[in-house]
Amino acid sequence: MSATTSTRDEVRTYGGWRAPRSAGVGALTMAETMFLLGGMIVVVMVYVTFGVPWAGGVLALGGPVLYLVVTKDKHGVSIMDRRLESLRFSRARRRGANRYVSGPLAPRYTTGGFRAPGVLWRTTLSEHEDVIGRRFALLRHGDGSMAVVMGLSPAGTRLVDLDQANDLVALWGQWLASLSGEAGVVAASAVVETCPDSGERLRRAVARQASAQAPAAARAVMDEVVESSASGADDIRVWATLTFSPSSLGAGRRRLVEREIATRLPGLTQTLQYAGTGAVHLLTAQEVCVMARVAFDPASAPLFDAAASRGQQVSLSWGEAGPAGHETGWDSYRHDSGTSRMWTMSSPPSGTVQFTILAPILGMHPDVERKRVALLYLPMDSAKAPDAIDADVNQASARLDSRARPRARDVREAQITHQMADEEAAGAGLVDIGAIITCTTTTGGIDEASAPVESLAASSRLIIRPAWGAQDSGFAVGLPLGLTPGDQSMGGGR
Repeated sequence: MSATTSTRDEVRTYGGWRAPRSAGVGALTMAETMFLLGGMIVVVMVYVTFGVPWAGGVLALGGPVLYLVVTKDKHGVSIMDRRLESLRFSRARRRGANRYVSGPLAPRYTTGGFRAPGVLWRTTLSEHEDVIGRRFALLRHGDGSMAVVMGLSPAGTRLVDLDQANDLVALWGQWLASLSGEAGVVAASAVVETCPDSGERLRRAVARQASAQAPAAARAVMDEVVESSASGADDIRVWATLTFSPSSLGAGRRRLVEREIATRLPGLTQTLQYAGTGAVHLLTAQEVCVMARVAFDPASAPLFDAAASRGQQVSLSWGEAGPAGHETGWDSYRHDSGTSRMWTMSSPPSGTVQFTILAPILGMHPDVERKRVALLYLPMDSAKAPDAIDADVNQASARLDSRARPRARDVREAQITHQMADEEAAGAGLVDIGAIITCTTTTGGIDEASAPVESLAASSRLIIRPAWGAQDSGFAVGLPLGLTPGDQSMGGGR
């Protein structure tokens, strides 16, 4: 990330995000270039061995294949990739792998509960205590990674000065950069969810502060204000998740890994709080279960709020936090009382932006019932970052030198890579970023509910693409549970 300051309005801007790309011939990547060269070699060999007619036939067959591979849309996805996505989903639907039923009515009812499906099937949950006595939930996923979920209460930037807002952005960037040098941390995420507020928290807050000696008229006025404020109100919830790799922690046995994480948590939460996130609360196992259950069954949220307002403790285990059933469609995901659609970020905001660039997509919208934005961060090991930066610089320079008249985009990319190299040499961290946006509705059609989300993403200058054929996996990765994109072991949950 780079920062520049405009002397005219003194507003700091940010930019310099780029996707690593291997150098090839023209606009082709290295893999596509090798595919092209391999095809040319095959044509020449066929020509030498069998003559022109056979070589022409091979060229006629290979040309369309090459066209399907190198022709890409604005998301960088080729025609061949889109076709393979469709074939994989069609094969999964024929096998019935896009449907899931749990509980007593499940065809293979053996667990006695409602396990989370798909990439969360092999996830287990346990609760531990860190070195200063705080209870925290520890998720262990199918790929062996372990995650800790933290609740945040950021104050936002609406009522702060510009200098303070710039400082908050810088502190958040420093915290992300520090993860590159934190042994064992392989991923982090920040999840912002906007959802309807049942009003129970407001009622509890007013009830705690109400005086028994207050006049009846005052109590009636307060009750009316609470009821009018609670109806139609929205709630914003923010979580941060850290994902650890047991092998990178240097501890062999599972108990030693858990102890190592418990030792590191106080320092990690303290630095996170310094980054402007407000109070940091480690979620307990019960809170993680409730959060997952509400995500799969949004209609249950008022029930949990009502129980909390009455001081009742809801006993919910991880084996009961999943849906009773789901069905994954090509562009939607039905789960219990909700229907969701997921998008992935194809490209971050281009050019330079101000710190408010993500405000539209993160904020509330009256026509969107539930919206969850997960910002995914994969910090690169500080020992590997210099080599990765050098490779980017060399490849950008090679693309610049391969053209007699370089494009403005190539010139700009070369400038960005050199600036990234200078900043990394000065101590900055290298972090891969991504985003998953989830829209959930319990009342209307998903098409009507998702239309405003695409407009909000465009206002934030994000290029997003629906997670075609992978809606269930996108839903799970978009939750604050510490799943990292990639191959996750799904076990028998498909």
